[in-house]
Formats: sequence, C-alpha cells, structure tokens
Amino acid sequence: IQPGTYRGDGNRDIEFRGKAITVRSLDPNDPKIVESTVVDCNGTDVDSHRGFLFASGEDPNSRLDGIAIVSGWSQGGGAVLCIASSPTISRCVIRGNSAVPMPGRRLASYNLPDFADLNGGGIHACQNSRPAIVDCLLEDNHAVSGGGIYVCESDDVVIVGCQIRNNRATEVGGGIYCAGFGFQAGGSIRDCIVADNVAAEGAGIFCGRNRPVVAHCVIKHNLATTEPIGLSIRHGGGGVTCYQSNPVFLNCTIVGNHANASGGGVNCPSGWGKVVLRNCIIWGNSARYGTQLARTCCDCVVGCQQIELDHCCIQMDSNALFAEHRRVLEIGNTWTIDLQAQHSTDADPCFASPGRWDLGGTPYDPHDDAWISGDYHLKSQAGRWDAVSESWVVDDVTSPCIDAGDPNSPVGAEPEPNGGRINIGAYGGTPEASKSYFPP
Repeated sequence: IQPGTYRGDGNRDIEFRGKAITVRSLDPNDPKIVESTVVDCNGTDVDSHRGFLFASGEDPNSRLDGIAIVSGWSQGGGAVLCIASSPTISRCVIRGNSAVPMPGRRLASYNLPDFADLNGGGIHACQNSRPAIVDCLLEDNHAVSGGGIYVCESDDVVIVGCQIRNNRATEVGGGIYCAGFGFQAGGSIRDCIVADNVAAEGAGIFCGRNRPVVAHCVIKHNLATTEPIGLSIRHGGGGVTCYQSNPVFLNCTIVGNHANASGGGVNCPSGWGKVVLRNCIIWGNSARYGTQLARTCCDCVVGCQQIELDHCCIQMDSNALFAEHRRVLEIGNTWTIDLQAQHSTDADPCFASPGRWDLGGTPYDPHDDAWISGDYHLKSQAGRWDAVSESWVVDDVTSPCIDAGDPNSPVGAEPEPNGGRINIGAYGGTPEASKSYFPP
C-alpha cells in the first residue's frame, strides 16, 4: 500500500477470507512509512467500522504488516477482530480505536465474558484464535475490557516486542486482558512494555483462568482506579491482576504502578491457582493495601491463590504485602513471609533512573501531577546500556540484582563480562543486560 490515508467503503472492514496473503506498507521497517500508511476506519457510536476482520480460519501466512489503523469503533476489536483464526499482525500502529459493549450489556469484573460480549479496543482474539502480535504499538485505545488487547478462550496467543501504552478499560485489563475457560488457555507475552494504562482493575495486565508466560516485560505506571469500599477492597492490581490463574512471570520489572485499592504491583483477588514470579523486580508501586503484592478474598470456597517469589527483588515496607483479614500471605508452599528462604532480596535495585512523580509545585493538588518515566536498566561499574546514547556507560555503583537470578535460568544473550548467572529484572538474559563487575 502506498503512503496515504485511506477512508470509506473498501478501505475498512477488510476481510482476508482465508487467503494466505500479506497486506503491508511499502517498508514496514521504516516507522515514518508505517505512520503515513493509514487505514482510517472513521467509526462512530452510530456507524461502527473496524480495520480488519480475520474470521475464515486464517493461519500465520495471512499477514498484516506495517499499517497504521486508527479511529475504529465496534462492539469488539476496534481495529482488528480475530475469530477462530491465527493471523500474523506485525509492526503495526493501532491507535485511537474503541470497542463498545452490546446495547444494554454491562460486564461484571469477574464474569470473564465470552465472544458474545466482544471487547478489545485495539485487537480482539476469541474462539481458539492464535494470532501472533509482533513489534506493534497499541496506544490510546479504549474498551470495556482489554483496552489494548483482549484475548478470550484462545490458547497460545503470542504478543512479543510490543508497546502497549495509554490504553483504557472501564472495567478490567487496561493494557491486556487474557482469559480462558477450562483453565487451559496459555500463550506468552514477551519483551513488551506495558505502560500508562488505566482500568478499574488489572490496569496493566489482567489474567483470568489461564496460564500465560510473561517474560522480559516492563510493566510500569499503570493505574487501577477502583476505590476500596466494602468488597471492592479486593479489586486493584495497578500492574497485574491474577484471578484464578497460574501465570508465570519471568524476568519482569513491575514498577511505579498504583492501585487505589489492593496490590499496587500484583493483586490476586480470588480463588485457586499459583502465581510464580521468578527473577522479577517489584519496586516503587503504591496502593492502599499491599503496595507491592496483595492476596485477597481469603475466605473464598475455592481457596486462595499462592504467590511464589523466586530470586526476586521486592521493595519491603510496612504495607508491602497484604492479605485480606490480616491473614498471612502465602509465598511458595509456606505460611510465613521469609524472602531469604526464597532467595529474594529487598535491596535497592539501583535503576539507572527511577521513575518519579512531578507534583507540579502543588503537592496537595493531584490534578497537575505528572509521572516522569525512568530507565530501568541496572547500574553497573562494568557497563550499563544507555538507550538514549545507544552506548555502554559506566556507573559508580553496581546493582545487587546483577548475577542474582535463578542459577537454573539460562544466561541467554547477556554480554560479557557476566558471572555466568542471569540478572534479575526485564533486561536479564538479553543483550541489554548490565555487565558483571569484578573488582580489581
């Protein structure tokens, strides 16, 4: 497709009809070309349109590559809807799209809606769809649930290398909503930045009745807005909400998120399941109950979720961990809080530049507050990657998170010198891992 803005019939609501074809811009590797190759759906609340529909069993050979899709408005998948299909969506910009509920419908937070309810401001995948969403930017999209991406009843969805930011859900999953029935749905979220999303709960990522793997992700500055009144104390999850699920978080940095109720970093509101956090940094989050981690609804008939910390760095304060009714938070298979037994630490991770709030000179007026984003690479006297200068810089201190991960985790692509052991945090195991310092 030549650069330009395409509108009207024939340039929206496009169906691949099962064909193994690629629709792309002239150069998907050039961000300027992608931004200037625009499908403008021009959808409204009275005249709904989306960009693309995959509903004829498409496989990964049906590709959408390097297109900007804007202003979609539909009952599900404002930009892209996948029904029982598995296309490849890569290097696309999906911006300013909306998904609205069906007339007269409102979704309860934990109903885990199925296909009939349709959500997903940017992308919606359902009914055993397995799309690969690669190197995409999803921003400023809005939905009831799944502001950026909504995945339901679908296994093995892959979301990799994406930026998912500034999306909004009025209920759950501001950035990503992923849920499955029968507790079998898996999938993976890797090498992503999930930032500045807003939802009533699970502002960054909402996991429900599934078992995704979330690896090498930075989950930062997301906001869960539910106020802690009555049973709503159980709601929250500024960074992540895990509901009756078995997710595994590997080498993630969960930082600077906020929940008005519970679990600024991670909230586990109900039911069975086990949430594993390995080689993760959980730091600088805030909430009324459990700034870093919370487990609530401990009187549920189905039991309580376990939270296992393994070789993690977690900021500890008087309100870092919270369990409803003052019960003990279960870490691993014990009933005591013993981070050392789980090979974890509460030492300062020494970020290159921690994020912070700019209060605008009026500390008592939140309306002019602004979040100044940080750089979450780890300081090192041997060398730290600086993304701005695209070079290695040397610091005056070395983070305790370097060479502190699970010794059974592969070091991966960490540069030399390294201590033969993976770093904690999102950049551990990657080419941007901070180098090991060996004093002379």
